[in-house]
Amino acid sequence: MIAESIATSIQQLALEHVIMPVLLSILAAISTWIATQWQKYTGQKIDQKHQESYQLALANAIKQSLQKLIADGKMSVDDKVVPAEHVESVLNDAGIYVQSKVPDAVNHFGVTFDGIKKSLVAKLPLPFDIK
Repeated sequence: MIAESIATSIQQLALEHVIMPVLLSILAAISTWIATQWQKYTGQKIDQKHQESYQLALANAIKQSLQKLIADGKMSVDDKVVPAEHVESVLNDAGIYVQSKVPDAVNHFGVTFDGIKKSLVAKLPLPFDIK
């Protein structure tokens, strides 16, 4: 009876002081790994979503700014380039549009207003000549 009691006590001590801490450490490591993998996966999806929305906003912003120039009679539909005197106003208007339409993407990437304007320059129509 005493031997059984001692054996049971030793088993309980081993369980409480050795086995349980090891199991908890293993579970913690597995949980951390799963959380890291999930964050990498969802982080990439978030970056991709923000990138797509940012690029779409840039293109739409330029279109809207050009339509405004045309509506105001400052540019013709047949013009192949933005008149030089209106480029800065087009970039400013388009920059405000981007900031208002995709603030999450702008904040996510930490893009400044000047950075947005630099991105918009690539979306401006280029002169071309078809022969």
